[in-house]
Amino acid sequence: MAGGIDMSTAGDLAFVFEWEPAPAVRGNELRETWARLEVWAGSDCLTRVEDVQSRSARRSIYVSLYPLAEWLSYNWWFLKAHHRPASIPAEMWTYRHARTQTWMRRHNFRAAGDGYSWPDVTVIPEGAHTRVAWRRDLMLQSLRPIRFLSEGETRIPSDVLERRLAEFVTAVLARLAEQGVTGTLLEKEWDDVQSMDDEEVEFCLASARLGLDPYMEDQSAEDAILLASEQLDGAILLDFFDAVDPSSIGNGLDWIKDATVRVREFGTQNGQISSLRSAAGAIPGDYWPRPWQAGWEEARHIRALLAADPQDPVELTGLVPTAVLDSRDHGLQGLGATTESGSSLVLGRNMVRKAKRFCQGRALWHTLFEQDAGRFLITSSHTERQKTERAFAAELLAPAEGIERQLGIAADEATVEDLDDVAEHFGVSSLLIRHQVENQLLV
Repeated sequence: MAGGIDMSTAGDLAFVFEWEPAPAVRGNELRETWARLEVWAGSDCLTRVEDVQSRSARRSIYVSLYPLAEWLSYNWWFLKAHHRPASIPAEMWTYRHARTQTWMRRHNFRAAGDGYSWPDVTVIPEGAHTRVAWRRDLMLQSLRPIRFLSEGETRIPSDVLERRLAEFVTAVLARLAEQGVTGTLLEKEWDDVQSMDDEEVEFCLASARLGLDPYMEDQSAEDAILLASEQLDGAILLDFFDAVDPSSIGNGLDWIKDATVRVREFGTQNGQISSLRSAAGAIPGDYWPRPWQAGWEEARHIRALLAADPQDPVELTGLVPTAVLDSRDHGLQGLGATTESGSSLVLGRNMVRKAKRFCQGRALWHTLFEQDAGRFLITSSHTERQKTERAFAAELLAPAEGIERQLGIAADEATVEDLDDVAEHFGVSSLLIRHQVENQLLV
């Protein structure tokens, strides 16, 4: 019997498998779930391998599906809500780095282990979409009969991916039941996941956002999570869980409380904010297929409303006045407040002018495009909202068109010194300019 979904579906993940006899395999749950497996992301086969013995390539692997199903079940909440690895450069998203990047064991198929050769597939949730990256094996290994050949990345709607992973686990459990194998650890783990009430689910998701195992944490961690849920709600709560130091949740909550008082003390009214907010509501930010594309487009509209030439630096002090209150937490970079006609920002630490301007740009995005923002956090996380916010700030402060004009030469001919000069002109970091060039001018 074969299982899976239509392999032609774009933006989807498919597990295509056929059960195979394996009389020599020990362990009932392993033997009865032995299968020929193909994994597909759209039209890309993630299980394309080179077979050492036959010296040929094929699209499938022969494994017991039980270990992968159990791994998915045990790491379910991390695959849904652990966004923190999104801030790690994508070149590190390979199991070769699992010793130093310990989060990889929660996000990479190869961690399913049990002596089987699994593809090097990393799953990172980023909000409404989840990024799936697969990496080829650089060389044959003596203990592995196959070498994985495929490499690539894709974004899959998170609800679609969740459904596919759940279907896979359910199919494995159904196979076990058909073969009379019951009472397995997988059965218990999956039943626990499926039978949780709403409060338990919220706790598990919050723990995963913090990078904590919801099944293993002590009472103090649970109390801290519950305290945060009592004091915060909505987007600010989720952003807090995505960024705060898990060992200092109480300190982070105290900083938010103090920063909230501070930000309201010096908040100013600015009529320009009101007109920009009204105009921003007409910009179709959800039209763009990638979050950073939405940010770029929103920034171009705002620069047009400000009548700013692409080569003109934009001054944000009047739009987003700032103060400083040390958060003592790298993840909590700022807290802002928005009213109908004003905005203000408390920075989590003293910053050089270029870094401060970038935070102001990020804060302005919240002010203009989150109409019910109220309070908001500027953090170190990289979910889809933060990607939109960062792209907006970059394009607002140093638009790609303005960079191109300022360079006066082809972007691929620009030297480091050229980019530094452009960064100085716009009052931003050289890293921001390089990102703009790489992401827009060289694409």
